Amino acid sequence: FAPPYWLRPAHVQTVAASIARESDVARRASALVAGARTVDLRSRDGVVLQAAVTEPPRGSASAPTVVIIHGWLGHNAATYVRSAGATLLERGFRVARLNLRDHGGTEHLNPGLFHSARTDEVVDAVAALVGDRGGVLGFSLGGNFALRVSRALGLPALAVCPALDPAATMDAIDSGLKLYRWYFVRKWHRALRAKAAAFPALYDFNNALRLGTVGALTEVFVREHT
Repeated sequence: FAPPYWLRPAHVQTVAASIARESDVARRASALVAGARTVDLRSRDGVVLQAAVTEPPRGSASAPTVVIIHGWLGHNAATYVRSAGATLLERGFRVARLNLRDHGGTEHLNPGLFHSARTDEVVDAVAALVGDRGGVLGFSLGGNFALRVSRALGLPALAVCPALDPAATMDAIDSGLKLYRWYFVRKWHRALRAKAAAFPALYDFNNALRLGTVGALTEVFVREHT
């Protein structure tokens, strides 16, 4: 991969991948989105996750399933998820775009909060979607989950930029370009508000919503909610 000179800075690539490609991805992923059906997946512990499942164009019942897992504070309709899903669908795969707990507007499905150690419910969801043929693809924190799911189920996995050291990732967000910290803190605040709105008797995040770094939010979250 040799980008043009104006696209070589890493920050430019990050922003361009999220914004500049949207119209192209929307066009390529139109069949993926239009043909998707929402599936509720209940784990052995009663946790409900949701996935958007699209059958391949030829409707082959034997097509292997690829489960795509988004990154932290992302969702199954993110640009990179739809882009990967569209390509897989074109290649004849059944595509399942999974929402992790509390992501993609699913805050109301489970009273407990999402955190990155909730592996079992993701393993159960992937197992239900894949059956005996398929694999898992994950991005960032989703890549971390993909590797754990692969180990648990013996499935092939592809992890794109997996977050293997969460503490290092958190420090990089807080100490790097301020735009990233603002982006993640804003999205985390939004997620906390949505969870509190879904379960007002359980949660009051007013103190957490005053915090302005990922590290400070994580400290409160670990101390009070895990």
